[in-house]
Amino acid sequence: MDFVLQSQKLHSVVTDTYLPSFEAVLPEQGAYQVLIKYMNALKFGSYEGTAKVFTFGNDRMSVEALELPYLLQLRLFNDDKEILVQREDGRYHVRVIQDEKGDDIEAVDSYSPLLGDIKRKLQTRAYITYDPETGQAGYGHYRYVSVTPEREDTDGISE
Repeated sequence: MDFVLQSQKLHSVVTDTYLPSFEAVLPEQGAYQVLIKYMNALKFGSYEGTAKVFTFGNDRMSVEALELPYLLQLRLFNDDKEILVQREDGRYHVRVIQDEKGDDIEAVDSYSPLLGDIKRKLQTRAYITYDPETGQAGYGHYRYVSVTPEREDTDGISE
């Protein structure tokens, strides 16, 4: 597996907020991949906004079945957007990163195995920011973009 970095320029909008209910966090449109971190488990699957249904393997779940008291972090993500939710003191901290066409910010995409699973690769996007005093570049924030299965090329080299 190659861990290739790919850079690009785009316009990115980042919003941070706190919401009192989990239902208010979930988008009502769009399809997302989802990674949920519980106190005792990780779940990877998908979310369909129109139906507000989560799918993990063969299991389809409503929001009520998510075991929210044990939730630490939830990430809903696709090519254009990530919604990161963390439970803090009975509220939900929500950070949304929305990417659009443009050239306001530089971003770097990288690919790595998903939590040690060499059969799937996780694409992350890091956004480059510059310190206003020194000009030093660094990553200001990052998000998940996609999880895709590895595939074998005909010459035997993994992509």
